[in-house]
Amino acid sequence: MISANFISEQIKKSKSERRTSSFIRNFVFYIVDKALKEQYGENYSVRCLQSSAGIQRMLQKFDIESKLYTSSFCTIEILIEGDKTEWAWGGFWDKDHHVIAVSEYSDLIDLSISQLYQHPGSGIKNAIPIPALWWTPLNNWPMHIKYLPESPVAIELPPEEMNKFNNYLNRVDEIADEALQKINSEDVNFTPMITGIDSLNKMTEDGNLWLILCRRIVEQGIKYPEWIINKEIELRKNIAENRDAQQKRK
Repeated sequence: MISANFISEQIKKSKSERRTSSFIRNFVFYIVDKALKEQYGENYSVRCLQSSAGIQRMLQKFDIESKLYTSSFCTIEILIEGDKTEWAWGGFWDKDHHVIAVSEYSDLIDLSISQLYQHPGSGIKNAIPIPALWWTPLNNWPMHIKYLPESPVAIELPPEEMNKFNNYLNRVDEIADEALQKINSEDVNFTPMITGIDSLNKMTEDGNLWLILCRRIVEQGIKYPEWIINKEIELRKNIAENRDAQQKRK
């Protein structure tokens, strides 16, 4: 059983450090991953909205605010067949947006990226799985992955899908309540999860295959794909124009 006092300590720790505690990160992913597998099964990989909403729901239980955003993002996808290694830039952009959660502590949170290798829109089928992300800071990305959060998300789904969505959120609550009663805090461990540059480097040194191969690919001198570069320029321009417009109204 995970006591109310322990939960309270985790909330205080997160607020004091302005960083979601390790236990909360692991517990949130542990619960949401179970709920997604149960409710959406093989469609887990295309449920980034549901994944992010479940994360938001869980963070509320720990008194942590968060928002959902559409986001362009790119990453390296890698396939190993025999003694051959293939890679390509993958991701989502333009109308094919991804949805992520951003906490009040500026953590960018993406569980569904761990299922990208099964996504029907993936550039490489059956690629090496990518670790889930609970990343900070938002403006410091390694060369093999980049997110560009754009617009807040308003959840609007067809009636049947909305009903299933609400059932899913209810299961998130139920699974969380059951876990708090039945397991110990030491049993909560969701892996693999990247939480920033230091975490990424340690996981690379510890042998995460995707990260090891990404490092080798980056060492070849690769550049981000043109579409993500152009998208970043566009977003920076929009931010500057909005800032100038606000200053003129003052």
